[in-house]
Amino acid sequence: MTKESYTIGIDIGGTKTLLVLLDESQNIFYEKKITSSNGWEFLEILIKKALNEVSIEYYQVCGMGIGVAGSIDRISSKVIDAPGLKWIQFDLISKLKTHFSFPIFINNDVNCALLGESKIGAAKDCDPILFISIGTGLGCALMSGGKLINGANNMAGEIGYQLDKNDYVIGKTNKLGQFGIAESKISGTALKTKFSSSEEFFLSLEKKQDTAVELFDELSMNLSILIANAVCLINPEKVILGGGLSQPLKPYLEVMDKKIAELIPIPTQIELSQLNETAGALGAAYYALEELEKR
Repeated sequence: MTKESYTIGIDIGGTKTLLVLLDESQNIFYEKKITSSNGWEFLEILIKKALNEVSIEYYQVCGMGIGVAGSIDRISSKVIDAPGLKWIQFDLISKLKTHFSFPIFINNDVNCALLGESKIGAAKDCDPILFISIGTGLGCALMSGGKLINGANNMAGEIGYQLDKNDYVIGKTNKLGQFGIAESKISGTALKTKFSSSEEFFLSLEKKQDTAVELFDELSMNLSILIANAVCLINPEKVILGGGLSQPLKPYLEVMDKKIAELIPIPTQIELSQLNETAGALGAAYYALEELEKR
């Protein structure tokens, strides 16, 4: 009797990496989360340990998808720039193929998250969709006609690079290898300018401490403006917020809705991710399955 085949999905974030294993029915039956590392060897260890724990042989893996928090060249499959991991023009797939014989595919982590949400999450049966991920950094993915929009240089959705006139006046610019200008204002990295962690920030915000309230007002206004500008471009059916900082924003969505309604006359529906932290890894596995189908 032929043994069942499996698909691996990995979401590499700036601080955490999540691996999921899907069975032939595309159900998650195993997942494991670890701390991310600047190197790549931790992935080799993670994959081998996961397969060993559930007694799966390499030949049973039909493919593996990887989502990386950064820009990906879909032609060469190289990581162009992943600031949180300090990877620039990095050929991750070639490194992994020295250890694993099954097909490996790579994409931006937010693209993967949107793909996951479009299959079984908040974006199912919606079009077009704007997905914004707020975590260690800031990312965005776009989908129209049921397909991800990659852009001419595979860099569509790099919303963290947005800047305004004031940024230009004071000499701020976006550079490869560094967090983007908007990203430095709307992310976990931005919170760490005044708080040791996002947990400390939201706890202080609940207590209405002045520093937290002022920082949140600034962050939510910047995010509202960013969403408003993006909505004007593609008029999405939904704007979905994902990433590690999205769920704590739930009590404040109404405030943001009002701000955006003041900024633009275009109806905007904002929702939180339904898949939460599994969206990226699940979407990475789906991406691998899609690429295998094309073959």
